[in-house]
Amino acid sequence: MGRAHRGLAVSMLVAAALALAPAPVAAQRTLKLATLAPEGSAWMKLFHEWDKAVQKRTHGRLRLKFQPGGVAGDERDMVRLMSLGRLQGAALTGNGVGLLQPEFRVLELPFLIRSDGELDHVRGQLAAFFRQKLEERGYVLLAWGDAGWIHLFANHSVASRGDLKRAKVWAWTDDPIVRALVQAMGVTGVPLGVPDVLPGLTTGQIDCVYGSALTTLSLGWYRKVKYMLEVPISMSTGAIVLAKKDFDSLEPDEQQALVEAAQAMESKLNRIVRADNQAALGHLRKAGIQFVRPAPGTVGDLEAESQKVWKHLSGTVYSRETLEDVKRLLAQYRRKR
Repeated sequence: MGRAHRGLAVSMLVAAALALAPAPVAAQRTLKLATLAPEGSAWMKLFHEWDKAVQKRTHGRLRLKFQPGGVAGDERDMVRLMSLGRLQGAALTGNGVGLLQPEFRVLELPFLIRSDGELDHVRGQLAAFFRQKLEERGYVLLAWGDAGWIHLFANHSVASRGDLKRAKVWAWTDDPIVRALVQAMGVTGVPLGVPDVLPGLTTGQIDCVYGSALTTLSLGWYRKVKYMLEVPISMSTGAIVLAKKDFDSLEPDEQQALVEAAQAMESKLNRIVRADNQAALGHLRKAGIQFVRPAPGTVGDLEAESQKVWKHLSGTVYSRETLEDVKRLLAQYRRKR
């Protein structure tokens, strides 16, 4: 075979080999998200399922990596890290989402929304509004993810206003709702971040906290308290958010996979968390927590003070229009019940 023919044969073999070789796999993209939810909790189990669904839909091109249990700090730290680009997203409580867009806090006003059905109705009707408001601040709302109905937990009975006045109540740092309610009730509030709550209960720096049954169980706070006020004060909402610049940098099919998997998770998450909160109440009873009924007049007193807080924060934390929209939707829902 002549030199020219040999060269042609080699070229044909190389071309054939290249044609049969698998296409190069696109570089894997990892989105880092932080959360206060501890590893092993209901939230984290579902977040890992979400990651698997995203990886499957994108053939491994996109994955989610979580920093659970407050590893990244309190939620104010998470917000700062997102602004610096060191985190791409976070699964935040209502307090954390409120740091990004305060309008969301209207959903957590004490004694405003009173049932899961009311929350679902209000949030469903205002979903587009909340998504737009968050995008105005540079973030995308991927899914809602609540913590449950908030109760008071303490080392002494919290059945009356007098009981509350002698309590050292945890007041989440930078939470305007808790700060306003504590002031209205004449209660001693001790500002701490979530990672500092358990040490604070252990040392006696605080002796009264608030949280859902499930979060109180998951974070280990229940080991340091003895009583729970049976009547819930408000709902602890939450949401999974992503920095818009990072969302926009994804390929269209990656965006679709991320959003669709998040929406599927949202439905499952809220269903499971609501059921787990009911189960957590039973676990708290078995652990020796005494469920306390409020003294006569206490709930009415709390409701009256709470309504003052609604008005006080209206126009500063959230708009008057947003509060009126929520009240209108609640009235609409209650008329149909």
